[in-house]
Amino acid sequence: MSIGGRLVVGMAIVSVVVFPAQVASANTDVVTTCASTGAGSLPVVVAAAGSGDTITFQSGLSCPPASPIALSSTIEIADDLTITGPGAGTLAVSGGDSIKVFEVDPGVTATISGLTIK
Repeated sequence: MSIGGRLVVGMAIVSVVVFPAQVASANTDVVTTCASTGAGSLPVVVAAAGSGDTITFQSGLSCPPASPIALSSTIEIADDLTITGPGAGTLAVSGGDSIKVFEVDPGVTATISGLTIK
């Protein structure tokens, strides 16, 4: 481009910064009590978990089939979760005669192992 007899060359410096997509990191959430309600209980920990989280049980926590976590309502699983218990003989969850233990929402993947579901 010529302006007043001078050759003017324009140059633009363009910086492109690419940020990686924000990926929510999965957490490990811990059940700390055999109670069916309140802080640290299985229903509360599941409700607070995010998609991709793993739920485990506090080391040494024992809720055996003879004394299971006795639910008063069904635990809804609304996000992809992994629930890993310490073993079927060590941990049991019961809905009694009339309550489903877990209900997994459509399109959700739940992996449950290491516990007895009564």
